[in-house]
Amino acid sequence: MPAKYIVRPHGARGGAHHSWLRTFHTFSFATYYDPKFTGFGPLRVLNEDFVKPGRGFGAHPHDHYEIFSYVIEGALEHRDSIGNVEHVKRSWVQHTTAGTGIAHSEMNASNKEDVHFLQLWAQPWKSGLKPAFALKSFSEESKVGNLLPLIAPALDTKNKLNPNASKVGEEVIRINQDLYLFSTIFLPNGEGARSVTHSPLTAEPGSHRKVYIHVVMDDQSDGVVVNGKYTLKPGDGLFVDEITDSEAIEITAANEKRAEFVLLDMTPLEEDDD
Repeated sequence: MPAKYIVRPHGARGGAHHSWLRTFHTFSFATYYDPKFTGFGPLRVLNEDFVKPGRGFGAHPHDHYEIFSYVIEGALEHRDSIGNVEHVKRSWVQHTTAGTGIAHSEMNASNKEDVHFLQLWAQPWKSGLKPAFALKSFSEESKVGNLLPLIAPALDTKNKLNPNASKVGEEVIRINQDLYLFSTIFLPNGEGARSVTHSPLTAEPGSHRKVYIHVVMDDQSDGVVVNGKYTLKPGDGLFVDEITDSEAIEITAANEKRAEFVLLDMTPLEEDDD
């Protein structure tokens, strides 16, 4: 059976608008609830946030989830209860294992400019993990016309879930789930490659994966086209279900304008060894 493709338009997302925050929710979150969109495989949250200068999310607790932030514009100030204080800038990815419990704050580090970022939560493969924090920068150049891996499964005894985890190289953040996050930038005016292709990172030949593509909101972009027929505008997403390693996903810039997107490749079902 061929893979199933479903577009999630920007305007169909949930969200909220406050004096200090514009937020868009791909999945049910806070006061937004849609029983058809409560998660996708282990992915539970994909929010696109715009936070006003000097404002943000004050100290609040989390547990269980793998939480990561992908900064698109501006900078976040991260503080947590295990002693980390960091400024997370464009091209940086911040990851928190909430585990048995952690408190953190995510504030706009600037008093002049908005911060624009993606916040993602994933179900870990087991509960009771020790809280942890990681921060890593990735060059802009390495994303241009290339699917750059940012996040990959941890390399430990649980790596039996996906033997591909070691194939994406060492320059990634390792998380406690069979989930990969890639990022691509298409530059304007024909600079660099205008198309990339992704083959699902299946644990076994012929097994199924889930893939989600999200196009970053950008007034200067017209988005991307997937497999020549699914047009994704900025803020749109695409669910790809029941895809195997015999199928490839081609993502092409819609035109000569800039475009940026993230691609998640993940296990069909969350793993839990409790």
